[in-house]
Amino acid sequence: MYNAEEIIAKLQDKGYEAYLVGGYVRDMLLGVENYDKDIATNADPNTLMELFKDQIIKSVGKSFLVTFINLIEVATFRTDIYHGLGDKDVTITIAKTAEEDAKRRDFTINSIFYDPFSKKIIDYVNGQEDLKNKVIRFNGDPKLRIWEDPNRIIRACRFLAKIDGTFDDNTFNHLLSHSDYVESMVKPERIRLEIIKAMSIKKASIFFRSLYDIGALKYIFPSMDKSYCHDGGKYHIEDVFDHLMMAGDHCTTKDPIIKLAAYLHDIGKPISARINPMSGDLWFEGHEETGCEEAKIELANLRFSTEEINIISSMILLHMRISYSRMTPKSIRRTLKKLEDFGIPYQSLLRVSICDKMGGLKSQKHYTLRDVYDLAKSFKKVVNEKPVSKFSDLKVNGIDVMQITGMKPGKEVGEVLKYLMDLTIDTPELNEKEKLIELIKEKFKNDKI
Repeated sequence: MYNAEEIIAKLQDKGYEAYLVGGYVRDMLLGVENYDKDIATNADPNTLMELFKDQIIKSVGKSFLVTFINLIEVATFRTDIYHGLGDKDVTITIAKTAEEDAKRRDFTINSIFYDPFSKKIIDYVNGQEDLKNKVIRFNGDPKLRIWEDPNRIIRACRFLAKIDGTFDDNTFNHLLSHSDYVESMVKPERIRLEIIKAMSIKKASIFFRSLYDIGALKYIFPSMDKSYCHDGGKYHIEDVFDHLMMAGDHCTTKDPIIKLAAYLHDIGKPISARINPMSGDLWFEGHEETGCEEAKIELANLRFSTEEINIISSMILLHMRISYSRMTPKSIRRTLKKLEDFGIPYQSLLRVSICDKMGGLKSQKHYTLRDVYDLAKSFKKVVNEKPVSKFSDLKVNGIDVMQITGMKPGKEVGEVLKYLMDLTIDTPELNEKEKLIELIKEKFKNDKI
């Protein structure tokens, strides 16, 4: 099967223009690895279908002028005439030149062509200069680019984070003026996709900060927006928003959902904040539960999956259970039980908790890699002891309970098993059949009195 370079070579051999374009070229110039290669050419879809009929080829509707060859996107030079406020309502026609194709693209840094054989950069929009200066700039008229597809507002913030750059003044002013389009003109599914893509960026905090700066964050994560400049309480020098950003930036990019959980873990604080009547300090009692519920609503509105919502909301709910100084084997077993209930691996909670600690200007001074290692080691030790975390781990089952007590199948049997599980979590040595049978008899006897 042909790779991207071989497709380009064949097209050029047949007298057509063909170049790598877009994200691959941008990242190549940044010195960043990117294996997703897109091709732009003046060959039309019919020509492509004929030239590459011996390859795995699929045309994505000839009106879109996009053909996939061996899963590589090959787009015919085109001009787009949008009819406003959406990426679907558009008339696409074949462009005469690569320059026309470049100028119809969203940002200058995404509009650079590259010939992999001559090693020639073809840049009609000064994208190289903007990339060098780390500037995000719309091609042409920013108002028109946004009107064509309002999702570009969010994309602009993602690319800003990707290059750790700044907005061109004209671009920023139009993003600020039209940020309300995010609320009603961008499909939630597309917003979710931009968020997930942003989580591949180490300092994705730039993405969230820029969304706040242009006034769009309140339409995406209202609870995060409210955390901006909100007092973080006596354990934090930084405000809640800065804490969230620092925590998320400490999280690995390998798992976008866990990284997002780190950015959201304290969103319940602004809502639950009040003064502690005993100490006079700002108090966030129950912020885990509040944040968990807020996250469920906001993530559902953005069309995150049920599994994704469960993971993130569970991380928010449970992140306060981890303590570097008070994690006894009993508390670890109880935490593992909670994680089992939510179907979450303990490593995920540890990652979010570590990011929480490292995301505080006060707390990060008191925690070292040794603390992290010791905590992980403590959890691993308890896990290796195979503690009880579900009914099937008990040495007795529902049938045993019914035989001993004479109970009929029903919730009462489950209540007895839950009682035994609670006891064995606290005292693992009780999980022997003879001991559990005695506990069942004793409980049944006492309950009958």
